[in-house]
Amino acid sequence: MKIWTLLTPRSLFGRNLLLMAALILVAELGVGLVLRQFVREQRLAAMGESITVRTEMLSAALRNMTAEQRQGYLNGLEKSGVLVASGKPQVIAETRRPLVKAILRQLSGHLGAQYRLEWQESPEQRLWIGTQIEGQTYWFGLNSGTLFSNRGLSFLGVMLVTGLVALFGAILIQRRINWPLRLLAEAAAKVGSGQQAPVDIPEAPVEIAQLAASFNQMSADLETADRDRALMLAGVSHDLRTPLAKLRLAAEIMANDDKPDAELIAGMIRNIAVADAIVGQFIDFARQGDDEAVSLCDINEMARDVVATAAGKVQLELSGVSPLLCRPVALRRAIANLIDNALRYSPEDRGNVILRTQQRGNTIQIAVLDQGPGIPEDQLARIRQPFVRLEAARGGKPGSGLGLAIVERIVRQHHGELLIENRPEGGLMVTLVLSGER
Repeated sequence: MKIWTLLTPRSLFGRNLLLMAALILVAELGVGLVLRQFVREQRLAAMGESITVRTEMLSAALRNMTAEQRQGYLNGLEKSGVLVASGKPQVIAETRRPLVKAILRQLSGHLGAQYRLEWQESPEQRLWIGTQIEGQTYWFGLNSGTLFSNRGLSFLGVMLVTGLVALFGAILIQRRINWPLRLLAEAAAKVGSGQQAPVDIPEAPVEIAQLAASFNQMSADLETADRDRALMLAGVSHDLRTPLAKLRLAAEIMANDDKPDAELIAGMIRNIAVADAIVGQFIDFARQGDDEAVSLCDINEMARDVVATAAGKVQLELSGVSPLLCRPVALRRAIANLIDNALRYSPEDRGNVILRTQQRGNTIQIAVLDQGPGIPEDQLARIRQPFVRLEAARGGKPGSGLGLAIVERIVRQHHGELLIENRPEGGLMVTLVLSGER
């Protein structure tokens, strides 16, 4: 096994080429065996019958002739290429050629014991057939060219040319496979070093085109992940700096004050809560959520659980919806993020936030409606991006800018859609559209 491993080429091109060459060789050997079994044997049988008929005709003709006629007939035979001898030729030698031995066996079975067969190898190849006619022994020498042509070499030549053509075709096929693989390997090396290297393979077959598209998508996903990671690190340092600075200031004031101020302590607690919420959102954004098991959930019951901690600030408008196959923890987090955003941007004097569920066909819609200032139409697409906050439009409320990014990621995991639109009467409506098919 180790020797075979050492002899096997390491490259895919070499291994496939070796395999194709072996398959071509086996196929040609199989063709040769089939030709030997079904074609050569039939040819030998037909050849034996032809020589037998010719020999018996010669013998019959000589028996029915006078001595003078016989001599003239024999002279005519020699002119046609058939040698005639009255004694056994001295140049006869035993042959080792398999085809000649097969011919001699065929003729022996057809001619019978009254004929003798000998083979002349040099100076020219001839088959000698001996018989007695009226006490006289005659040997007829048939040229081997009249018996069989040298088709063995022709057959080997055809097989060799066919094998070389097939091998050349295999090389071309393998090169067409290796070329896109080499491009993908070079692109993978560039991606591994941090470069963006999309693969473009013109006129590629469907399978290679799909592989290149998957590679390009993977490369784009890696670039997005790197960009999100950089944004997250920048966001952590930026968003935590304000509450931490307030905590430091409060701590310095308390260090110089013998009697701590209750309001100052409450402010510190609020800043700690803000920092904790920001860190929690960063953790939620970093968590992929793909490892959570999928289960069948009651969406209305989930909505009731989420708003239970909202102290009556969220109004439920629930309609009959079918159970949904989802990741319950992730979907609960998405609904909670939408409610937190809505509560943050809705003025207390303009009514409650509304959480609405409804089913339309095969889709289940979970909508959160607030009474806030809304978002400019040209910013609706941008607000989905991580760490984007529209302070001017939404009142400058604190946050990490990850709420909607987390929600959209969760919706994509559920093969759904996130819709964001301004309400005509004011405020924003964010809708999760999830497929109800199982």
